Amino acid sequence: GYVRAALELAGQARDRGLEVRELTVAASTAGTAAGLAIGTQLAGWGVRVEAACVYHSATETAAELDGLLRATASALGAPQLALARYGVDDAPLGPGYGIPTPAGQLAIEVLARTEGVLLDPVYTAKAFGYLLSRIASGALGDGEDVVFVHTGGSPGLFAYASEWVDATGD
Repeated sequence: GYVRAALELAGQARDRGLEVRELTVAASTAGTAAGLAIGTQLAGWGVRVEAACVYHSATETAAELDGLLRATASALGAPQLALARYGVDDAPLGPGYGIPTPAGQLAIEVLARTEGVLLDPVYTAKAFGYLLSRIASGALGDGEDVVFVHTGGSPGLFAYASEWVDATGD
């Protein structure tokens, strides 16, 4: 599914004249990141997929991603993916899976207030917080086109309501 999503997204970006540098996505079992990476390659789209680890360490996630990339490329008859086309970072993981982070909580607030889009504390908030940190650090420059792949999960926000109230003081 995410191979097809990447093909569609590549076409949409081209149609709009966007020069997307990277796609950022939460990575737990790495299937979404693998599909996006293979799809961008098949589309001939030179974008980098950044997998923000939310479940395991970067080492474990990269090993899972590598296995999925090989299996998917083989099943589709596609060439193996160059390492430069994707990255894996476990900075977003924080103290562990399912444990909200300050960066994730800030991401929830920023996106909800500015765009009315909800993120969940376990996956998408950590990944969007990672994207915000990359922008703040200068890893992504002003005016660069990037895509955040929101994989859903906003109902998970309500499972953490007590932590959210404690964190915001509301």
